[in-house]
Amino acid sequence: AALIEVAFSSGWRAGSLFDLAWDHVDLDAGIITAPTSKSGQPLVTPISSAAVAELRRLSRPHPRVFCNRSGGGYQYRKLWERITAMAGMNGKVFHMLRHGCASTLAAAGASQAQLMAHMGHASLASSRRYLHADIVNKRALAQRVFG
Repeated sequence: AALIEVAFSSGWRAGSLFDLAWDHVDLDAGIITAPTSKSGQPLVTPISSAAVAELRRLSRPHPRVFCNRSGGGYQYRKLWERITAMAGMNGKVFHMLRHGCASTLAAAGASQAQLMAHMGHASLASSRRYLHADIVNKRALAQRVFG
């Protein structure tokens, strides 16, 4: 549950999540940090209270947050296949959590700059696709503001 909550609320890529160390988790502030992301820049991301609660439930015997029993890394594709099979969601890819995060932020009215910062996008084009997809909420916003 912790992995899914953190993945969905952070929008992080699988590689960053599976590299996440406890030293880069601030549960009191509700923030996780990747020293370097795909763009090569640090990524500081707030996570949901549900994600914080799930992380608090985890034991911390190893430096990595999401690791196997010996502290090593997961082969996340195999892990994800097991998770989706148990949930009856065969064929769903881990990256859908990242897209779900971005779409949810856009639907909630996040600006392009906010979306870009949260997702760690290096270009405006990456964030733009989620904003264009949310025309229904844009229309509702315009109606609410302008009548």
